Amino acid sequence: MAAPVETVPLPPNLHWAILLVILIAGQLLALLSLLFNWVWVFILANWARRLSGNNKAMVLVAMYPAGFLAGILSFGFAAAQNSPGASAIGGLLIFGGLIAYIVGIFKIREAMEEYYNTRENIALTLSGVMTFFFSIIYLQYHINRIHRWKNTGILS
Repeated sequence: MAAPVETVPLPPNLHWAILLVILIAGQLLALLSLLFNWVWVFILANWARRLSGNNKAMVLVAMYPAGFLAGILSFGFAAAQNSPGASAIGGLLIFGGLIAYIVGIFKIREAMEEYYNTRENIALTLSGVMTFFFSIIYLQYHINRIHRWKNTGILS
């Protein structure tokens, strides 16, 4: 008599249609999150332009979606033409757009510090490390602090 074969249990029984809906919703939410980030950074860049008339943040943050879309198109072209060079160019476009976005975030930070330390002196100090890692979330936190200060007179 042969020895019994050890079997591995199956993973949890989840219907494939439910899994498909979850995956599509997750992808849509990621896309919506990316689009919201792009829109919100444009709002902040426009506000920074009003704080400091010579601020270039709007142009810099606009380079990220432009570079991203151009990079995606380049990837599509590379796949259609089987061209690794076009694929490399797509990666460089996306990376260049990301670098421009980061520089734009720092330009927004610079405009905030300049305005709130000269015209409305509240001694605003923004961390470069926090700006780099948390970008618009960190800037929005300080915008909320400034908003509270203007409403209550207390800078928390």
